[in-house]
Amino acid sequence: SIGAAHSGPMRGLGVLPAIDASADAGPPPCAVTCGDDGTVRLWDMATAEAIGAEALPRGTQPCALAACRANGLIALGSEAGVLRLFRRLPSGALSLVLRKRFALSPVAALAFDADGTYLAVAHADGAIAFVCTFKQIRTLGVVAPSAGSARPTALAWAGGSA
Repeated sequence: SIGAAHSGPMRGLGVLPAIDASADAGPPPCAVTCGDDGTVRLWDMATAEAIGAEALPRGTQPCALAACRANGLIALGSEAGVLRLFRRLPSGALSLVLRKRFALSPVAALAFDADGTYLAVAHADGAIAFVCTFKQIRTLGVVAPSAGSARPTALAWAGGSA
């Protein structure tokens, strides 16, 4: 089962649509999970069967996950403050498209906007980074916390990005 597959706690859950709903050969809709065992796992939504797994570098402790239904990207944050951005390929495998550390503190939260153009990455120290995920993936900037400001525990986008 999905809950028992990771050795240790599951730290994140997201859902991705089928890559090409009109093609029978494309990957099905899937759930995406990450856990303390240092893996990202893909699950068939219809059967709850495992359909793929990606082992993260040794010692990587994932602590946040966001999946973007609009563009099929998976954002994974670690306790070491590293963002890893994966693209789900038509084969169903994951391809690492970005690895970046915006702050030394753990990633506290991740959120894609509704159309998948932007990703916000909040760190436990209060820093929030913005990444453009449309066409060419690039960092837009990092907002540093002011003294005494609250630390983010969740992120959400309001409205569209247009």
